[in-house]
Amino acid sequence: MFLIDRDNKTTTAVPSPTFAEKNFHERYDLQEWIAKNPKMLGEELLIIQKEFDKFKDASMRLDLLALDKKGNLVVIENKLDDSGTDVVGQALNYVSHFSTVSQQKVVQIFQDYLDTNFPEQEKEAEKELCEFFGTDDISKIPVLNQADRNEGRYQRIILVAREFRSVVTSTVMWLRQHKVEIKCVKTALYEHDGKIFIDTEQIIPPVKDVVDYQGELAAKRRQDKSATADTNALRGKWTFRGLNIPEGEKLTYVSDEKIECTVVDGEQSVQHGETIFPALVDFAKLLLGVDKLPPKVYAPMLFKYGHNTIAELRKKQECKQDGE
Repeated sequence: MFLIDRDNKTTTAVPSPTFAEKNFHERYDLQEWIAKNPKMLGEELLIIQKEFDKFKDASMRLDLLALDKKGNLVVIENKLDDSGTDVVGQALNYVSHFSTVSQQKVVQIFQDYLDTNFPEQEKEAEKELCEFFGTDDISKIPVLNQADRNEGRYQRIILVAREFRSVVTSTVMWLRQHKVEIKCVKTALYEHDGKIFIDTEQIIPPVKDVVDYQGELAAKRRQDKSATADTNALRGKWTFRGLNIPEGEKLTYVSDEKIECTVVDGEQSVQHGETIFPALVDFAKLLLGVDKLPPKVYAPMLFKYGHNTIAELRKKQECKQDGE
């Protein structure tokens, strides 16, 4: 983030301290910020419990439990500067517990939360639920997790941290491949003029605007060729070997360079974590959380080798061949 000096036409980097440097705590600060304004996570959520610890035969504490607009339970696990390595395991323990919770039990959990945190306001769980879902009849609110169950998914998970370790992001993408609805939200603090700001960014899966932008960027580069002809050409057969990318080399994801995959052979297969994808497009679909890449978006433009995307390398190769 940069601060603009309108008069001098200059910009200055805004300091971005860590949570530790500002003496912020996960439980007493970050958790409370999200509980009071869950839109920080990029969607409308209703917080129904915090610091839930009523787990059978286990000493655990869930940071936040919420409902989304479709009636799905959402487990929110917060970390400060470092995600650590066991955050996914923690979250999976929590969702396994709530996989058998009834709608009536959810209402009870929510009422306990309201009684504990808003004792003087005498809030009623059923009334708050009706207001959140835009109905005046509790029987008309979405059936707990039904939207996900219809598509063979499970309870949702949101992981929050300033930095995510690669072992976490690779596990998250593997889980998404197996229909576990989980996403990662990065946080960043900024300090200026005695005030501290917090920014949040969903990195897995990428937000729709990122996909749209990448598609528009590719279209802009098409120059003389028509969009259809150029797209078909670039979607044609290509290999890492043909682009002079050796086996074992790293490719980085354009939206987050910390997400990498390794070229397995001279064809199109890559490896991320423990998963080997037969083609780069399979890894791209997993990152975007889709079964089919959107129009005008194709795998070679989503990954870089060095300073160029794979699509740019292919383009350079074609220009070189045309000049020979």
